Amino acid sequence: MFFTSFTPFFLVVLLFAVRRPSYWAIATGAMAFFQGASPILIVAGGRVSGLAPAYCLVPVGLFFVIKEWISNKNKGVPSGKIPTPTWLIGYFTFLSVGGALLLPRLFEKSVQVLASGYGLDSGFTVPLKPTSSNYIQSFYLVLNLALVIIPAILAKKNLLTRRHIIIGVIIGAISSAFLGYYQLVAFLTDLPWPADILNSNLGVMQMPDQKIFGFKRMSATFLEPSIMAQHFLGAVGLILLGLNKKLFGIIVLIALLLSTSSSAYFGLIILVIAWSMFDIKNRLPQTIQLLVILIIAIAAAYGLDIYSTGGLYTKYLVFGKLESQSGESRIYADLLALNTLAQTYGLGAGIGSLRSSSFFAGLAGAAGVQGFILFVAFLVTLLVHLKKDTSQEARAIFFGLLGCLIGWALSVPDSAVPLFWFLAGGALIGYGSTTPVVNFRIGGSNDPKPVF
Repeated sequence: MFFTSFTPFFLVVLLFAVRRPSYWAIATGAMAFFQGASPILIVAGGRVSGLAPAYCLVPVGLFFVIKEWISNKNKGVPSGKIPTPTWLIGYFTFLSVGGALLLPRLFEKSVQVLASGYGLDSGFTVPLKPTSSNYIQSFYLVLNLALVIIPAILAKKNLLTRRHIIIGVIIGAISSAFLGYYQLVAFLTDLPWPADILNSNLGVMQMPDQKIFGFKRMSATFLEPSIMAQHFLGAVGLILLGLNKKLFGIIVLIALLLSTSSSAYFGLIILVIAWSMFDIKNRLPQTIQLLVILIIAIAAAYGLDIYSTGGLYTKYLVFGKLESQSGESRIYADLLALNTLAQTYGLGAGIGSLRSSSFFAGLAGAAGVQGFILFVAFLVTLLVHLKKDTSQEARAIFFGLLGCLIGWALSVPDSAVPLFWFLAGGALIGYGSTTPVVNFRIGGSNDPKPVF
């Protein structure tokens, strides 16, 4: 086991997180945006593995849960009813982990898959067989489950609230955005980029140096721009569309546009359309105001593109994306995942057995029809719950989750996205309760009208 240059920074966060559950929630929400870093690296079997810092904080959350469980057991306090979404995500995790261990052996060599060890652009398929990825991805599924249920349990004990989760996400998003701005400035001025700190997870492919037409692509604290786009879509949904915090929201929105990711642009359009469909009559002035901000930002970006490259960015990243080699490779990878689903008679090839471009195509091909249905049911129950809750916190988490889901659907295949699972844990807070949740405030006034 090796410590990285990120370790000293993580230790500061860890010391903050262990003080109390609410601090753990803030720290985990912030660390969800430092996806390219890892405080420790483990070398085993000739392979290097690292763990994202948000996952490294899971043991702290479990400690608080166990502490409360022991305290309540000694007091004779009965446990409450387990919410439906918890059952659904629990079944999903159990079946997916079991499938990851059994399905590659059941269909070994009889099914062709786009192997997880190869790039999407290769189009190279191999016969299905058990690999270490099945175990690694199963481990991540368990960690994802923990990020969902720990906040809900601690909130039920009044040890944290949605507000702490949201504050953590805002801190993480703003920190990541400013580091992304520095990344571009550093490229233009030959200043050093601290890759040994922010890209310290050597167990995965790090791509902080991507360029397009000679210009730097922003990846900030993430592995590459597409993954950054997914997280920042979630942040824009939570901060700008959910909380209506314009200053913070614009900071994150500009970073999203500078990511030069097609997923960012298409995803933003889809997210804004979805947001506009909710309570449009009561929020028409707010909707028009935001649309004006977006139009100005997009027009400025397009004007800058015309001035600097003659419109090459827009042509490559937007209008010609589906016809490009990258777009064709992504579509082909998703079709291969769905073909794997058909070849395995709907059972799937097992989590960790294949690659795809879209999370949902990969989920179907790996977890099978049963896993796909359970995950969608989990999503629906959470989103319906949030829709019924008229608090601003619920609205923020709703659009934060929606942004992450859009990013997943467009171009991110991995389930290891702590931000989504942690927000899902925040959504689970108060499930089944008829008690209204207090509106979130972080300076300024909030719209008291129903938001759904």
